[in-house]
Amino acid sequence: MKQLFILVVSLVVSTQLLAQKEKFDLVTYTPPANWKKEVQQNVVAYTLMSKDKKTYCQIGVYKSTSSKGSIELDFESEWNDLVVKTYKPTVAPEANEVIEADGWKVKSGASNFSFDGGTSMVLLTTMSGFNRVVSIIALTNSQEYLKNIEEFLSSIDLEKPKETPVPPANNQTADNSIMGTWTATSSDNSDYRVKNGVMNYIMKQYTFNTDGTYLFVS
Repeated sequence: MKQLFILVVSLVVSTQLLAQKEKFDLVTYTPPANWKKEVQQNVVAYTLMSKDKKTYCQIGVYKSTSSKGSIELDFESEWNDLVVKTYKPTVAPEANEVIEADGWKVKSGASNFSFDGGTSMVLLTTMSGFNRVVSIIALTNSQEYLKNIEEFLSSIDLEKPKETPVPPANNQTADNSIMGTWTATSSDNSDYRVKNGVMNYIMKQYTFNTDGTYLFVS
């Protein structure tokens, strides 16, 4: 009985360890078990290959970038930058309807591309919100991995990015040494003007206020 208890506990602990979440940038997810992990500066990827079946699947989580302003523009930009330039798909993506969740908008699209003498599928899932955009790319040449892709995408949690403080419109930290009224005067008293009775006088006055505004009189 004791040995059976230890076995059950070990199985539970192993399952919990396999289901532990990982985080990359704004994305928290459950990584696929026993897949090869590769971390780069802008992407973390998980790959599984079967030499016997000659099949593979790769899922990549890309670091967030600045949004273009809408989910449509973000998806188009991510498709061109992350998919078209790298994999050169043969047809335009078949895209799903946009869905919304917790302030994020999500759009997915898939297409085919040629790889290693065969045909593979590329699936792009783009999430846009809070002035940021996050993308997940899945690649595979077999339908047997579709469940893995679905499980990975369903495990994703997105973190709302921290707000960047906006500086006040009026600079309250301006150098007070320039505050107040500044006056400059000038005149032209050349011999010609003095002999011919021509006299002139110019005054320029600036008044600098603490709220960053100023008044100019000439």
